[in-house]
Amino acid sequence: TMMAEVIHELGGTLLEFIGDAIMSIYGAPVKNKEHPTAGVKSALRMLASLKVMNQWFKDHDLPEISIRCGVHTGKVLVGNMGFQSRMKYGVVGEESNIPGRLEELNKTYSTEMLISHATYSRIQPKLFIIRPIDYVNLFEVPAAPVELVYQVVDRNLKGDLRGPKKRLAMTEYADRK
Repeated sequence: TMMAEVIHELGGTLLEFIGDAIMSIYGAPVKNKEHPTAGVKSALRMLASLKVMNQWFKDHDLPEISIRCGVHTGKVLVGNMGFQSRMKYGVVGEESNIPGRLEELNKTYSTEMLISHATYSRIQPKLFIIRPIDYVNLFEVPAAPVELVYQVVDRNLKGDLRGPKKRLAMTEYADRK
């Protein structure tokens, strides 16, 4: 419920729960020129909300959980799909799979949130601490070009990022920009 509230507060549409994942979109059905920024803010708020949830879990002797987020801005077909007896509002298209790939890449880079270059080029960068991570192929087409992916951290984050040295490195990187 908490994660769904975050999505709705920032103008997102929760499409579905896929196992333990949440798929949401921004900019449809209601247009929003700032949908890439809204998507990134939403993911960061979900990560912050998880810290609150994990504190409650810890206080009640329950196991903590973790999440990873992937945000991509691209072209998809969005709308009601299906047939008369089974209809669903959703998205299709190769670019609809990219957030999932970014989410999985977080395991490789020990990050919590990655965004594609397409998203990076359309957000308000001063709102976040952003650092380039690596060049990767996000598309399933073999000849597709590689593109840079970025780690995003909330500029207003309190506390450390897995240690004070990492927090200092991220802050120094952001200050150079």
